[in-house]
Amino acid sequence: MSEPNESETALTRSQAAELSSGSVEEFLLALADGVNRAQRQLSQISVQLQPGQPAISYELPRLDFEFRVTFELSSTSDQFGSSSSFDNGQILRLRPAGRRPGSDTSATQATSLIKGSFVAMPAHGGKPPQVVNVELIRLSAHRLKFQVEISSAAGEKLSGIPVEFNIDHNLSRKLNKGKELDPTTEMQIGVVYTNQSGAGTTALVADTEPNGKYVAVVVTAASETQTFVFRVDQSA
Repeated sequence: MSEPNESETALTRSQAAELSSGSVEEFLLALADGVNRAQRQLSQISVQLQPGQPAISYELPRLDFEFRVTFELSSTSDQFGSSSSFDNGQILRLRPAGRRPGSDTSATQATSLIKGSFVAMPAHGGKPPQVVNVELIRLSAHRLKFQVEISSAAGEKLSGIPVEFNIDHNLSRKLNKGKELDPTTEMQIGVVYTNQSGAGTTALVADTEPNGKYVAVVVTAASETQTFVFRVDQSA
């Protein structure tokens, strides 16, 4: 096997990190996925010690890992590890440290120690979960007010939280037996942000819809989605 010249070796070394990072990344992602699946299994397990007492659940608090890999140049690939090819015919091969290199391996080798930890994080960053309350107030036969209040489970009013309002045309069409909504039917404000009191308001305007028409509205806030159906009713 001919030895790579200096320019080829320099090119190979400059590209080594980029070509091998995908394999290392895949390994770490697979490791993280295994930890995630293990935690999901643990989350389904609880132990009731005393009647009336909260059940005990389990979580993985920390997982430390360490592994060594060797990057080497060779003229052929084998079934072990992963590899990437270069234009000069050389192959960058990643293999577990300690495995004997093949006879076709060049003198260019490097061994790296990769260490890290997976640490369990509380849900919602340790903060109490958000609670979303939506109150509907009929303003008229054709208008409906949405009043949203968002607070934490501890009772703190949350300001600056975006709340999105969208008309669900597909559901509205289904409820109206295939009939479309009038193009003028809309939300006064599509996205509102809660104020210092954790509240935000907007209204559905359906002035041109006939009596008995249904309008479905989807409200999304704090990763929670709720669907409401408004019926135009002249007698209301």
